[in-house]
Amino acid sequence: MRIVLAFTVGLAVQAALVAPALAQETEQPEITAAKADKARFEAESAKYAADKARSEAEAAAAQAHLGPLASYQTAGTVDVGANSGKLEATLLASAATSRLAAHIVERVCPQLAPGGGMAACSIPPTGQACPAYTTEAKPLLVFTEQAVPNFDAYDMFRMQLESIEAQLVRALPAGDGTISAGVMGLPAAATVLSALANLFRSDYKLSALDVSQSDALLVRSFIEKANARCLDRPIVSPSLLQPRLEIEGNPALARLNTAGTLRDRAASRSADQKRAMSAEKAKTDPEIARLDEAVARFDAFLVKLGTPNEKGSVPLAMVARQGQLDGLIDESTPMLILKAEMAGGSAYAKKNFWTFLGGMPFSVSGGSLVSFTLVRGRSAEIVDAGVLRQTEPFMKIHAATKRFSDE
Repeated sequence: MRIVLAFTVGLAVQAALVAPALAQETEQPEITAAKADKARFEAESAKYAADKARSEAEAAAAQAHLGPLASYQTAGTVDVGANSGKLEATLLASAATSRLAAHIVERVCPQLAPGGGMAACSIPPTGQACPAYTTEAKPLLVFTEQAVPNFDAYDMFRMQLESIEAQLVRALPAGDGTISAGVMGLPAAATVLSALANLFRSDYKLSALDVSQSDALLVRSFIEKANARCLDRPIVSPSLLQPRLEIEGNPALARLNTAGTLRDRAASRSADQKRAMSAEKAKTDPEIARLDEAVARFDAFLVKLGTPNEKGSVPLAMVARQGQLDGLIDESTPMLILKAEMAGGSAYAKKNFWTFLGGMPFSVSGGSLVSFTLVRGRSAEIVDAGVLRQTEPFMKIHAATKRFSDE
């Protein structure tokens, strides 16, 4: 028993002595790795401290030589001159306008086709049938907002001439003169177009880039697109209309010729009456006085029509132009009024790591806002209208230049 007990105690003591050694042997790799990591960290820290000390020494030397280093930093903004990028922004805005013109063509041309909006008549004149609309290729009259005529000169011409005609007819014996159709009985296109002309072109500035565009650019773009889409009818720009000087082809001149015929009859009647009586009696004859007064009024009116105004324009030429245009417009003539409401451009400059390495810091954009109104002739019915807008995305200025140089 004593021998067994002693052996057991000996084994326990041996196990107690061997266990820590085994544990120490098991943990040795982890401790070694930790020590290695610590040594590496301390080495890197020492290297960082050395690099920092060297950088501070170099910065101190540079500052002593160059002055404050803040003056040489790359941080800050990019300075650009006034109107920088204006050309590119204008080109982008014009591209937007061209796209909008194509959209207007897609809206308007189907309306002109048989069965389209122009063929329907939702508001016929009171007591009358709907104005006839045939497949005849009536011209599409395209007006810029600034070029929409108001027919003031032509309306004034007709009113004055009607009054003169009436005076001539009253002076002539019954049956020797005829009265032309009254002005108020004619459905004037002036009422329609003048109401649509009460808009004014405005210039806009955005980010110091004035890229305002005239209505003419929109009209030209529309005509370019429409010539390929609306193939069944001519497109007429009234601003380019040259008046016909033949009496048969111009309503104003035809009307003036009619009044001139009455004037000649009155002058001839007056001369006959004067020959039939003494000079003294002719001076007091009421009929001769009426005839001479009417003839003199017509002659004065004719002189005024042929006398250039302060702007050098001859009133008769203006009246002839407006009269011929008025003759082109019937109850179903399609009239399109286009307006470039606004064109804008913007630019921004930025500076970052990439621009520091030589990247382009300047970008531009452009956009356009336009409107259109499609009117059915003298009926003044609005067939279609809309306001369209288009913007071009910001582009680096060299990319915008390349885009348009390739077109």
